[in-house]
Amino acid sequence: MKTSMRICVGSDCRKHKKCNREILALIEPHCRVETMKCQDFCKGPVVRVRHGNQRTWFQKIRGKKLRADLLRFVLDCETSPRLKKARVRKKS
Repeated sequence: MKTSMRICVGSDCRKHKKCNREILALIEPHCRVETMKCQDFCKGPVVRVRHGNQRTWFQKIRGKKLRADLLRFVLDCETSPRLKKARVRKKS
């Protein structure tokens, strides 16, 4: 299954440069990562993970444990309770 991720680089998410760099360093070896414009619900950093046709949005990916949960989701589609709280409902 083809997996890709996009990370927001809008003005609110750009404030979290260190978190964005850490997310990129963790995820880039495992899937393609691109940037995207502001999604108008930013509580940054905001990421979108795409597994095939399924798109999942997350916000406030700031802590080390949450980044590890995001990596697990990218690799195995496994969602932890912490990651469920960060999930955002957004129309595709």
